[in-house]
Amino acid sequence: MSFTIILKGDKEAIKALEEIARKADSSAWDNPLRGIGTGATRYAASISPVVTGSYKGAHRFAVNGKELTLFIDPSAKNGRTGVAVTSYAGDVERRHSVYGQVSAQIGRLAAQWPDEMARELGV
Repeated sequence: MSFTIILKGDKEAIKALEEIARKADSSAWDNPLRGIGTGATRYAASISPVVTGSYKGAHRFAVNGKELTLFIDPSAKNGRTGVAVTSYAGDVERRHSVYGQVSAQIGRLAAQWPDEMARELGV
């Protein structure tokens, strides 16, 4: 299961990323998207239902160009049962809409990162 966030239509997120890229004197969005990916996976973990914590700890992200993909780590196993988290991640998403909630908040999450990312990039 994966969820790709493409920031084409989210003006708030795009403005934040462009500002970071401008301050960093680069057109690369890799670092800003990694920052947003970190925030998005933390947010996903914070709203994930917890029974064993395996689903909560299985959120990952990847950056490819201007795309940020959130996904469940395919190697993650339930610590109690040994079952792959991906085998029940779809059911969890249908019941709790974790990635739906992340998607709804991605503009806000992106807008939080410019100042912090600028500090990290030393600009």
